[in-house]
Amino acid sequence: MNRFVYDGKRRLYFLLGLALLLVAGYFLYFRDLNALQEALDAYQQGDFPRAMALYNELAAQQNPTALFSLGVMAERGEGGPVDRKQARIWYQRAADAGNQFAQYNLGQMFSLGRSDERQPEQAVRYYQMAAEQGYDLAQLRLGQIYAHGDGVSRNLSEARRWLERAAKQDNPLARLELSKLERTDDAP
Repeated sequence: MNRFVYDGKRRLYFLLGLALLLVAGYFLYFRDLNALQEALDAYQQGDFPRAMALYNELAAQQNPTALFSLGVMAERGEGGPVDRKQARIWYQRAADAGNQFAQYNLGQMFSLGRSDERQPEQAVRYYQMAAEQGYDLAQLRLGQIYAHGDGVSRNLSEARRWLERAAKQDNPLARLELSKLERTDDAP
């Protein structure tokens, strides 16, 4: 067989395989999107058992939004008793998958001691992860933490940097905190 024909067939098979993978990925993406919408609809209608079942199916596939949503439900006691330890597990899995809202909620849990003892250093770690993804509430919290030195050394320039990033996203509390910092800088 001619080498050029053989190479041409290999390329054709490769391109067909690639096209099949793209189509399959597209289908799976929208299937997950539809399943998430169905779970959210059930949640908003107060059908927590159905929402939980749908989120659990997606969580088995490591879907970060489903993992986060299960954490919210466990923390609020929706679909069962309040279980902050289980919420922390769900949030941890979602945070590890890059979900900025789970990272923020873990920061809150560690900052406020909602599932165990207060762990300010861990709170800073998770707030930082969410803030770097652009989540304004995490940026606000980091600014406050650096302004007060809670779990980190007090650092007003770092506080200002995070507060300015949150303020650029029209976060009114960040603007308020910035004005407090400016008054502190102006004080004798």
